[in-house]
Amino acid sequence: MGCHTWCLKPVEDVSYEEAKIHLIKKLSAEIHNCQYWIDNPTCEDYLSIIEDYEDWTIEYLQNIVDICTRQLRMVEAGLCKEAVMHKYRHGDKLTVYTNGQLYVNTDFGNMFRKYGYPHDKLFSLQETLDYINNPDNECVTYDWTIEKINEFWNEHPNGMIQFG
Repeated sequence: MGCHTWCLKPVEDVSYEEAKIHLIKKLSAEIHNCQYWIDNPTCEDYLSIIEDYEDWTIEYLQNIVDICTRQLRMVEAGLCKEAVMHKYRHGDKLTVYTNGQLYVNTDFGNMFRKYGYPHDKLFSLQETLDYINNPDNECVTYDWTIEKINEFWNEHPNGMIQFG
């Protein structure tokens, strides 16, 4: 069948500072949760988790705390701006940071399928049409593919298509 085709639009309303605050909260929560389980290895939450995830030992949790603590220090110091943007999530939607731009998934998707999991990214209607019409790319199209591709690029001329 092929991998998913993700159709994304640019996100203009998220600054680096917002993404930084978002990641600081996320890392802090991860540290807090793991440290709580380390300090309370007999609590119901931890016992429930360890049933399904046997590798989540106290040693494993301590490693997560150590890693997240280092990451938090770097983020707070402003040392990894690219990484901060890559870690940002726009709600529960797929979020991608590439070429200095943050993109978020749209309701379009799987307008065609591509075998394998290429790292290719498409940034225009013409690029997309050339891509699906190239037999080397082994794309699977449908009766409605071209119509939907045109619709996506008309609505999101600064969008991006990627695979995964």
